[in-house]
Amino acid sequence: MPGRRSRGARSCRRLRGRAATRPLRVASLLLVPSLLAVTAVSGGLDAVRGPSAPRSVRAGATVETGPLRLTVTAARVTPGQLGPARAKAPADHWVVVLVTAEVTGDESYNQVGRHLTIEGVNGIVDREPTILMVDDADFAEYLHPGVPARLAVAWGQDASAAAPAHLDVRLVAAKYQLDTSDLYAWRLVRDAAVVEDVPVVDRRSPA
Repeated sequence: MPGRRSRGARSCRRLRGRAATRPLRVASLLLVPSLLAVTAVSGGLDAVRGPSAPRSVRAGATVETGPLRLTVTAARVTPGQLGPARAKAPADHWVVVLVTAEVTGDESYNQVGRHLTIEGVNGIVDREPTILMVDDADFAEYLHPGVPARLAVAWGQDASAAAPAHLDVRLVAAKYQLDTSDLYAWRLVRDAAVVEDVPVVDRRSPA
C-alpha cells in the first residue's frame, strides 16, 4: 500500500506540472504574431525582404548621391562631334544627359561618370560616359565645392541604332568608407534614384 501511494503521488505531481506549463506554452504561441508585427514595423525584417527599390523621380528633381548632388535636367541626341569629343566612328552619334552637379563635401571630386547610367537605349558603344562642361565646352575634370557645374554626360551610340525618344537615368549613391587597401574612398553602394521617362530632343541635322 505505501508503494501504491508514493506512485500515485508522483503521478499527481507530473500531471500538475504539465497543467502548469500548458498556459505558458499557449501564451508564448499567442505572443509570436505580436512580436512579428512589432519587428516588421521596426524594420527588423528588412534583411529578409532585401534592399528597397530606388525611388522614382522626374527630370528637375535633385538627388543626393553622397559626394554629389545631382539634378538631371534634359536629354539630347547630337552628332558625332560634341565640342572637343568625337564619337568612335564618324557616323555614330551621342546620347547626352544634361546634369547639374554640386560637390557636397569640402574636397574636389572627379568621378561623376560612376554615378550615372542610362536605360532604355540600344547600341551604346561606350562603357564609360564622356563628361563635358557645358559652359566651357571642354572636358570636365575636377568639380569643386561651392561651384555647381552644368555637365553634358555623353554616351556614344552606334549609327545603326535608333535614337531614343525617352530614356531613364539611374543615379548611384556612394559611401565614404575603407577600401581593400585600408584607405578611405568613395565606394558605390546602392541606387539612389531613377529619373524616369526623360524626353530626348534630337539635335542632329536632318539627313
